[in-house]
Amino acid sequence: MDGRDVGLGRRPAGADRPDGLIGDDAAGRGEALRQAAGELAGHHRLRLAGQALRLALADADDRRQAGGQRRLGLGQHHGVALAMVGAALGMAEDDVAGADILQHRRGDVAGMGALGRGMAILRPDGEVRPGLAGDEVQIGKGRADQQLGGRRPRRPGLHRRGQGSGLGEGAMHLPIAGDQRAHSGGHGVLHCIRDPYRAGPGLATGRLLGYGSRPTRARNPMLTALRRLAGTWFAKVLFVLLILSFAIWGIGDMARNLFAPDTSLARVAGQPVTFEEGQAAMRREMQRLSRQMGGQFENDPRIRRALAEQAVDQIVLDRVLRVETERLKLAVPDAAVRDYVFAIPGFHGADGQFSQALFQSFLRNNDLSEARFLDLLRADLARQQIAMAVRSGAAAPTLLTDRLLRWLDEQRDVTLVSLPIAAAPEPPAPTEAQLQRFHENNPDQFSSPEYREATVAVLTAALLSQEVTVSDEDVAAAYEARRGQFETPERRRLTQVLVPDAAKAQEIAAAWTGGAPFDAIAAQAKAAGGEALELGEVDRAGLPVPELAEAAFAAPESGVTAPVQSPFGWHVFRVEAIEAGQSRPLAEVREQLRRDLAQEKAADIAFERANKVEDALAGGATLPEVAKQFGLGLATVETDANGLGPDGKPVALPVIEASRAPLLKAIFQAERGAAPRLQETEAGFVAIEVRKIVPPALRPFDAVEAAVRAAWTLDARRHAEEERAAALLQATKEGKSLAEAAAAAGLGSREIGAVRRDPQQEAAVPRELLAPLFELKLHEATMVQTRDGFAVAQVQAIAPGDPAADQEGLERLKGQLNQALAQDIDVALLGALRARSDVRVNPRMLDSLAQP
Repeated sequence: MDGRDVGLGRRPAGADRPDGLIGDDAAGRGEALRQAAGELAGHHRLRLAGQALRLALADADDRRQAGGQRRLGLGQHHGVALAMVGAALGMAEDDVAGADILQHRRGDVAGMGALGRGMAILRPDGEVRPGLAGDEVQIGKGRADQQLGGRRPRRPGLHRRGQGSGLGEGAMHLPIAGDQRAHSGGHGVLHCIRDPYRAGPGLATGRLLGYGSRPTRARNPMLTALRRLAGTWFAKVLFVLLILSFAIWGIGDMARNLFAPDTSLARVAGQPVTFEEGQAAMRREMQRLSRQMGGQFENDPRIRRALAEQAVDQIVLDRVLRVETERLKLAVPDAAVRDYVFAIPGFHGADGQFSQALFQSFLRNNDLSEARFLDLLRADLARQQIAMAVRSGAAAPTLLTDRLLRWLDEQRDVTLVSLPIAAAPEPPAPTEAQLQRFHENNPDQFSSPEYREATVAVLTAALLSQEVTVSDEDVAAAYEARRGQFETPERRRLTQVLVPDAAKAQEIAAAWTGGAPFDAIAAQAKAAGGEALELGEVDRAGLPVPELAEAAFAAPESGVTAPVQSPFGWHVFRVEAIEAGQSRPLAEVREQLRRDLAQEKAADIAFERANKVEDALAGGATLPEVAKQFGLGLATVETDANGLGPDGKPVALPVIEASRAPLLKAIFQAERGAAPRLQETEAGFVAIEVRKIVPPALRPFDAVEAAVRAAWTLDARRHAEEERAAALLQATKEGKSLAEAAAAAGLGSREIGAVRRDPQQEAAVPRELLAPLFELKLHEATMVQTRDGFAVAQVQAIAPGDPAADQEGLERLKGQLNQALAQDIDVALLGALRARSDVRVNPRMLDSLAQP
């Protein structure tokens, strides 16, 4: 079609002849300006024709689809229930079996509408298309002057307008461009249309000419709008977002678990070590240390950190070995666990047998259940199986032990000359130029240290304890809860007889009360099938059965108890001595308890307040502001790393004396200009703002002239002694003995024999001389600088060790080597097992475990 023809139409494309068929003599419009096929390509460049192409409208020679290769097309939509049911009228070169939806957007743009009418939408009868059987009509220069394809009808009887019956029961979508049918050969066949609204048979041309017609059914505008909206990109994106929202909602729990922070202390082979396990292990370690150290145990951050690492490492080790035992399918029978428990000496009672009471006491003291202890013991036995299997061949070769003993027991006789700096002659007085040069050549000795001006805010329990009030009721309650700390229980030194028969026990008690000696009582007990033994000093808790404790602690000193029965037999005790218990009353320890409680409460407040301080600093508050608001200690100081100011005097820091060194270390680790952040140190919670850094600088000579003169004199004396030592060493290289060279220089010498490698031996020679001395050959000499001067030594004799003469030392060395080899094997084994188990420790949770 011609681009100028586009403006002629305002309605959908349809038949443009008075008879409703495609042709050139359209009613009321005039014919198309140009329709030659060869002219179509040129008109694509015209504005209106190009617009039609962009809108995906019909066009000749557009075989498969209108517009650009179905970018906006929805494919073949014979079933899409829009305003049409079938396909529109086909045009030449329109190969698609069904028209695209977008081919019908504005049919009037193409200007091919019938006069005053829209297109007629009729349903086709199956695959039959209307045509004139054997009567094809040339349409002149219709469209591309090609054949309007259509399949021949399945039955004859189709006629021109006004001839014959209708086309059957189906309606037909009049063909348009982009809807080309199969060719039938020759020119295009005239297509007839049946009026869908006309009762009875008839051709559609009657409707087009005004007879037998009915009004066109109205479309539903809302439904049409929704259908159009469903094909837009906006609707597709909305649909995708809807799917994603349901997907995320459905897997929300899984996503939260996937991205949630790991709260385990460690993972061994993917299995977590829980925080509760670490707390229990650390609590047991702290209880053990507390029992061992008593009142000397201090729960400071360094100890807590070390205990936390030790507890986690022990759990990880247990897990690693458990994984290996499972891999090797090792099993520890219950009988082996039971025998091992019964063999532990700490669980033996006075009769030498396993004591259930002692066993339960051990479990309580170590915060263990019986099942947990047996599990740990079973794991330890399994680990011993693995370790013993691996280290069974760890034995040091005899050749190694012999040579090593010879090397260790080697002895040397030496001649020694000592040259202390204090004994050096006085050097001549230095000149001013010499002092100036010495001052310049040794800036490290005469420079001021680095100074830092910093504002420091500290939050400690000692500061906060001043805000804490501890009532007398709190002190009394703490005293009752901690009474064991202030009481020393009564202790008694006991002797016991244990026999299986009550009558024999009664006889022994009578004899003992009558003054029989212990040897006679022991013989009597042995004859009765029992034994007599000394228990030593015990308190009430040291006796396994309450009835035994009651009887033993009720008797007077030197008294003998009546026989007392227990699960082990019949007991008779004699009290040899009594150490009375001591109890410190509340009045004596009241202030100490008050301070301790205040410190404990202040520590809890410190952690709560630290979070608020961090929030305030993050919000931009300055250190003086947060110190005033939250009661922190504050100071602005200019100090060196030793806590001295430019005047050489100690600066005042807002911490106790024991915390000065950690605070100074934190000051010199902070960065200048960095925003202050609250951090936990050994000095407490500390926030530091470094304002200025003064680098080291050489002090003026006039200010340090006295120090320069003293240092020059000391250096001159050291240099003189070094020259004398070097002269002695040179003399030995020239063939003289060290004693002869020393005598020639007016110096004394000493002869020292049997010098060994052991640095723990009595200091016959300077410690700095031992290592180089045993590297020398016979009659060689060496010189070293010592703490107070110089020393020169010459080897006079070498005596290697003799394994045959020291069999005891050889066996001892062999045992040490075997143990060292076994430990090396254990370390290598555990390292390999840890690597295989993919051990991962969580530093964040480890820090939390170390917190009080």
